[in-house]
Amino acid sequence: MKIEYQVVRSRLKTEFVTNHRAIRDNRQLIVTLTKNGAQGIGTGLLSYDDQVLQFQISKFISHIENYSRILAGAPTSLDGISELIRILKLVAPNATLEHEALDLALYDLFGKLQRKPVFEIFGYTGKQLLPSGFSISAPKDVYSFAEELEKIDKTLPILKLKMKSNSDLGMVELLRSQYDGRIWIDGNCAWDSGDLETNLRYFDKFDVEIVEQPLREGHYEALLRFKDRTGCVLIADEDCVDTHSLEKIRSYYNGVSIKLHKCGGLLEANNMMKTSKNFGLKIMLGCRTENLIGITAISNLGEGADYLDLDGAVDILDDEFDGLEFEKGKLRRATSYGLGVKRRDDMS
Repeated sequence: MKIEYQVVRSRLKTEFVTNHRAIRDNRQLIVTLTKNGAQGIGTGLLSYDDQVLQFQISKFISHIENYSRILAGAPTSLDGISELIRILKLVAPNATLEHEALDLALYDLFGKLQRKPVFEIFGYTGKQLLPSGFSISAPKDVYSFAEELEKIDKTLPILKLKMKSNSDLGMVELLRSQYDGRIWIDGNCAWDSGDLETNLRYFDKFDVEIVEQPLREGHYEALLRFKDRTGCVLIADEDCVDTHSLEKIRSYYNGVSIKLHKCGGLLEANNMMKTSKNFGLKIMLGCRTENLIGITAISNLGEGADYLDLDGAVDILDDEFDGLEFEKGKLRRATSYGLGVKRRDDMS
């Protein structure tokens, strides 16, 4: 099997701010696997730090020979894919972005060889997906947010407001005063337990549906006091990485946000969904600011989710790929085999 790769940098239409950082561009490793005339494509998200990015690429290059040996034959079954991914992780542990890229490429290739969309391979029927949240960059202050709100489409079904540790809670009241739809709040580890009771009470006052990762990573035990005293659904993000992390957080959150760049691909994401359902946890499928490869990929599991947060490509200025369509919060699947992703220059 032939393995090729490239590094893609995509510009954003506008700077996107979270509690962690201000994002101006996006960097991704793109991997293609070619076998029997079919090509599978996958991606892994690279660091925003140039030095770390170079290390990540060098590490991947050092593993290519081993990967080529392991992936000598095309996958012929789902069990075969699972076994290949298991071996890849043994050969190159602690390489989540590489695992993600190869996992997606394997499923894409398998789907194309089988002439099936990946959602069908996972047992789904292709029914209409739930609407997606639309993220609003963390505002500098209430005044700048008031100006930004004038430009935001109020017909979107779900608005997700990013907040920082010093964000004015009045932004939530301002948003609700102009918007009748569903509101989600993403804290991105913004607050400590001392802030939480006040914040949740405030969010309840303005009918906030979801609060994602309100506390700093690893401080989730404080949530036990509040989980059943708020109307907000508490969703783990940074506290929820893979299937193993679900056991320790299950009692503290109402649900989990599953993302490919955290768990390393569709195989682990699907395992996380099964375990989450067994634990009675709500499931959100999310993404980072990224091109359409990973977002389209995870949408193949979308029928099994309670919430979808898949707007990460909306702000990409020069995406080289087509796939899942986001139109006013509604998601429209691609109709092709495999993941449903195509290079735009292949469509002309």
